[in-house]
Amino acid sequence: MLGSGSRKHEIGNRELAGHRSQTSAAAQEGRRTPPGATGRRSPARLAADLVAWARANRERLLRIGYRLAVATVMVGFALVCLRGIANDWQWGHNGYNGAAFSQAARNSLRFDVMGQAQYYTGLAPPPPADMYTHHPLMLHFHLIALFELLGDAEWVARLVPAVYSFLGLVMLFVLARRYFGRATALAAIALHALIPLNLIFANMVDHEQGSIFWCLLFIYMYCRWTETARWSHFLLVMLGVSMAVQFDWPGYYIAFFLVVHAFLAGVRHQSRVLEWRREYTFAIVFSVVVLLNFYVFYRFIIDVRGGFNEMMGAYRMRSASPDGYWTLVWRRSRDLHGLLPLGLLAAWLVHFAIRAARRTLHLGDLVPLFFFLAQTVHSVLFKQAGSLHAYWTYHTSPAIALGGASVVLAVARGLPRVWREVVSTGARRFAAARRDRILAISRPVELLLGAAVVLVPLAVQLPFAARKLRWGFRTGAASYEPAYDDQYLQIEWAKELTRRFNRSNADFLIHSSVHWRIEWMWYLDAPNRPISGMQAPPGARDARRHQVMLFDLDHVHDRRALGSLIARHPAIVYARRFLVVDAATVGPAFEAYESVALPRSVWWRWLVNPTRPPLEWRPEPDPAEVLAMFASDVELTVENLYGGGGGGPAEADCAKGWALAGFDVSTIVRAGAKVLGAVQLRCRPLAAILAGRVVEPATLAVGPALDKTPEAAVRLECPPNQVAVGIYGRCGALVDSLGVSCAVPVMRPDGKGGTELSWSSATRVPTWSAGGGHSFESSCPPGFAAWGFRGRSGTLVDAVGIACARMTGEFLAASPAIDDPPQGSAPPPAAAVPGPLPPPRPLPVGAPLRMSPRLPKPSPQLQ
Repeated sequence: MLGSGSRKHEIGNRELAGHRSQTSAAAQEGRRTPPGATGRRSPARLAADLVAWARANRERLLRIGYRLAVATVMVGFALVCLRGIANDWQWGHNGYNGAAFSQAARNSLRFDVMGQAQYYTGLAPPPPADMYTHHPLMLHFHLIALFELLGDAEWVARLVPAVYSFLGLVMLFVLARRYFGRATALAAIALHALIPLNLIFANMVDHEQGSIFWCLLFIYMYCRWTETARWSHFLLVMLGVSMAVQFDWPGYYIAFFLVVHAFLAGVRHQSRVLEWRREYTFAIVFSVVVLLNFYVFYRFIIDVRGGFNEMMGAYRMRSASPDGYWTLVWRRSRDLHGLLPLGLLAAWLVHFAIRAARRTLHLGDLVPLFFFLAQTVHSVLFKQAGSLHAYWTYHTSPAIALGGASVVLAVARGLPRVWREVVSTGARRFAAARRDRILAISRPVELLLGAAVVLVPLAVQLPFAARKLRWGFRTGAASYEPAYDDQYLQIEWAKELTRRFNRSNADFLIHSSVHWRIEWMWYLDAPNRPISGMQAPPGARDARRHQVMLFDLDHVHDRRALGSLIARHPAIVYARRFLVVDAATVGPAFEAYESVALPRSVWWRWLVNPTRPPLEWRPEPDPAEVLAMFASDVELTVENLYGGGGGGPAEADCAKGWALAGFDVSTIVRAGAKVLGAVQLRCRPLAAILAGRVVEPATLAVGPALDKTPEAAVRLECPPNQVAVGIYGRCGALVDSLGVSCAVPVMRPDGKGGTELSWSSATRVPTWSAGGGHSFESSCPPGFAAWGFRGRSGTLVDAVGIACARMTGEFLAASPAIDDPPQGSAPPPAAAVPGPLPPPRPLPVGAPLRMSPRLPKPSPQLQ
């Protein structure tokens, strides 16, 4: 049972306090006059005077040194809280959470709604189904208030976690100084400030920072109320716990532990069987306050969602048990805390158990105990969420800081005592004069031992924390993505787009080549819909709003189709990568801009981005050269389409120099018949095949995305040394079966002293077939190879066909090496995997256009 008296532990004060009376006039003179202030003295005399002055002013020097050390830790941590505070919402934990919660606050101000519509960018008020209800609303209210006062900028949103991170350090210091002593308090905040997790996520917009501060506050006020029984402390406990539970769920866990402690404290101090203790009153009132807070949030969910089913479904999803969860938690904890702090936490658990057995615990021990238990419960309850969020162990930090610091100081005090006993025991063998000399010599060693126990761990942790802080920023707040890209250029492009088009006059048609996330969409903040084709949507010319089509050229290989689109509508190219087409305006108009890096100032490096420079968009010096990127230099012959007339046009092509090598297709059962649900191209570089290199398996071509899971997947692929020269199958109103005709490319004399590309006799790859329909077959003419897909698609693939490209020398010269796939395609695996294919992520060719003012909700990754 933890003690609940009014003991105020002053451990460590002896290191900070000197003798209060001076016994000699020389000492008094030394206090008034620093050494060297008057006259010229020899070095030996000067050193002696300096030592005498330091001894005379020991108390004041220790006090000044302590305050300087505390200020250094506080200022240093505050600077880290401001690092990157004005940065963009880049991909990663920091950017994703910040953009989502900021979008919700923006929508609350815009539509006067209380709930969090995190992914909504429409013009009308968001429907209840778009409200995020998986966390309490206190963070949301903070963002609303600051956005109303200062505007909806990134730095304004990050002020909330940055301020709470700093206040949490201050609160930790206040609590530790009262119940553990000044020396432990300094060690605790130093250790807390050197935990990489606290540095990396110091200004990430999320619930943890505010939750930790308010939990520390209400635990501290509970301890003070236990000592004083003052109403002011009692009311501050109720305020603190209300704020804590409205920030995050761990506040409820700690509140439960506090109620248990209050009840047991009442039982402990009860002198008669029926005696009513003030601890019982506290436990009842405290429980009512916590339950009222939960009821308020519960009623909010019921009013918004009409029931609690969605919340329970979210709990079941987040509490699922992924494989290797605890191994993952341990690996991330080594990165984000460090082995040294984790070792100190383990040592504290042992130290806590020993002190509990000896009944030497005090009220301050509640802090590391409650936070350790709360984090354990949190990690056990929400395993799936813990596997997605690298910052899930945030609430361990106070336990590590206070528990670890108390262990370090206990060793720092105990080890010198052991050394003194050993030296004293050994010195007893000698004469008194020699014994005094041995003890005098051992005193500096004794002091060094104590100092080393404290300083060495901090010196080891400091470079580790600095290294991890840099790593955390470079990886999007430790997002643990294997191929991390901060999408800096995409964000700058989106910011530039909003200067021309905005939610008041434009709808964005986002092509599947644009790999966007909520960070990117926060800047567009306008109605949008996904598209997969490269044609202007029907009715775009009559639209009252601009229909702005967006493409990422790094993931589009068919520049021919884009060239025809540019010839009919105004277009803008940014950084020779991003294409913007105003489909609602008829008539060609072309602009091109390049991104120019500007000089980085010191404040930019610290407050904005230490690795990326500010960018400025300037007109391209040669726009004609940029326009030439869309010139059609591939001679095509497009075959007939086979199937029905439903759906809309659909097309996808391999890269120049590549040839079609097959398809990944998904089949879906409709009305008892198996039909074609989606198609994804598989391409091979022709130069590698002609050079005799085995290309297996083929890389994936880029195509549109399927919005539903296929029921079956089939791979139709040519042998490793062949490419497609035709297709065959059966069709009616839909496509009932599909196969590929393949041939080996060979170079033969053309009869004119040169060579030409020809084919071996074609062979058919076995196909899936559902029967039905009538048969069809389409083959490329001599000198051509299958290069792209042409068809029609809606919910299903309605018709199929191929585009054949002439195999000219220029075409073949564009074929890359096999280890250099075109941008946007997946690198080939090391070997083919035998057996049935798992359902791929197929891209339905030509998915229908559906106007929606809101974003499709992303997965819970990073949320």
